[in-house]
Amino acid sequence: FRTEVRFHASSEGRFLSSARGRHERRALQNKRRGAFLINEMMEGGNFGHYDTRADEQLEGVTGHVRRFIVLETFMDLRMLKIAAEQAKPFGLSLFCTMSFESGSRTLYGAGPKEIAEAMECAGADAVGLNCSYGPDMAVPVIREFAENTGLPLIIKPNTADLAPSDFAAALRPAVKYVKYIGSCCGSGPDYIKELAALRD
Repeated sequence: FRTEVRFHASSEGRFLSSARGRHERRALQNKRRGAFLINEMMEGGNFGHYDTRADEQLEGVTGHVRRFIVLETFMDLRMLKIAAEQAKPFGLSLFCTMSFESGSRTLYGAGPKEIAEAMECAGADAVGLNCSYGPDMAVPVIREFAENTGLPLIIKPNTADLAPSDFAAALRPAVKYVKYIGSCCGSGPDYIKELAALRD
């Protein structure tokens, strides 16, 4: 499970990480977790069946989810729009994050302003970045999000091989911009413990 510190809410929330073929079983095992997480599925750039596949994943678990759906690690804004369109009718809070390459652009060229505008139109309840790179490069991106949207913001960068205390220190400048803060690849409980201390 990915774990995040949730400002203005409980100190810790555990997200259900779902993979194709295992999503329903994991949802049944973890229905108390309150959230369903879906990642982008790339198939050689073929969008033809993506809306159907996203809907199938959502249909398989939303009966066991009570709080929110997380759409994360998307590289293509078109796919995120499709997934958001499929997710919104379930009536749960919708959190959307994208993965960025160098600078403040995704692999397919979308920037924070374009992403924020698209997710506002899609009815997302929070938007931001996850994975991508370390906190030193993630903080400027989340600042750009803050300059272009009033939606609550999410930041979940990779650890970039930083120690837990150094990782949290590097993310401290993001606290004034975000409502949800966490860590992605390379993290563990010690990282979350350090991030939780940022609330004080």
